[in-house]
Amino acid sequence: RLPKCAVRVCAMTFARSSLVFYAWLLLTLHAATVCANFHLGDYVPTARRGQFHGTRTSWHDALGRHAPRFGMDRTVAMPIPRPESFQPGDEYKLSLAFEGEHFVTPWLRVLGGNLDKLNTKSAEHAPIPMVQVRLTRTHDKMVSVRAHVVPLPLAYAREHVDLLDEFYNATAWPKHVIVRYEWNERRDVSPLQGEAVLFVSTAALALVVVFSAFRRAGVGSSVAELVASAADDGPSSARRGVAGPSSHAPSAGDKGD
Repeated sequence: RLPKCAVRVCAMTFARSSLVFYAWLLLTLHAATVCANFHLGDYVPTARRGQFHGTRTSWHDALGRHAPRFGMDRTVAMPIPRPESFQPGDEYKLSLAFEGEHFVTPWLRVLGGNLDKLNTKSAEHAPIPMVQVRLTRTHDKMVSVRAHVVPLPLAYAREHVDLLDEFYNATAWPKHVIVRYEWNERRDVSPLQGEAVLFVSTAALALVVVFSAFRRAGVGSSVAELVASAADDGPSSARRGVAGPSSHAPSAGDKGD
């Protein structure tokens, strides 16, 4: 049997090990959260691919000047190289991917078809398409992307008259598609608040472990008793309570003597 001081040392060692483990767990979760975050103004990795004549191209990384910046609205002119065997009037569809294809837009028709007839009677829009991309973020993470084609506002057309001439010139390549990135923010629990809750929960759990270890150390006088007290002693207690008669009890033959 170990002396009570040795059992207390074992309890303290167990408590310290538990504290170290919970601290490591907290730091690991914090590091994983930080590594996945964006900062305001960061370029969001962007790729594009096209579809025409039933054929799809591979993904091509977009340059920074054509990509969205985290949390900042901006408008860019994305170049579209001329596909092989592309003829005037053919339809060309564009798809965009963000953050390593975690968010992919549907196919968006940007050339051909009836695009030259979009709102031709409206004084507020020019008859060429614009891709409007709405990105949603929560604090420092991107959570969703939606995109659709709308007529180019007249204000943009007035600033880029050359784009209108290029759009209707069958020999002018590459074509430039206006892409408008707009950000929405969704209010969720702040990462700092989440880490604070996690820290408080971890500290409370560590205190419970320490208190339990010291309490059990004061009850038992050996390592075996310390371990046994931490387990469910319901079945074992029942077995101890129904133990047979002591071997030191006198037998019937002893009484006769």
